[in-house]
Amino acid sequence: MDDEITNKMLLEHIQAMRYSLEIDINGLRSDIKIIKSDILNIKIDINNLSDRVDEGFKEAALHRKALQEDLDATIKMQAQHQQQLKTLAA
Repeated sequence: MDDEITNKMLLEHIQAMRYSLEIDINGLRSDIKIIKSDILNIKIDINNLSDRVDEGFKEAALHRKALQEDLDATIKMQAQHQQQLKTLAA
């Protein structure tokens, strides 16, 4: 009789532990899904950031080219003005 009671108590305890583990496992599965989603969002953000950085470098190169063209034109105009001043001074 005592063995039956002990076995029944052990069975109930094991079933309770099993139920608790199932709840924990389901919670972990849910957490893993959330983490996977977060990782996917991070990958998307990294790709978007990479694209924006690439666009920024292209824009910076165009801006630098425009500035260089302006500088070259300014230097050319300054040389012309210098020549005109020499001509007027002579």
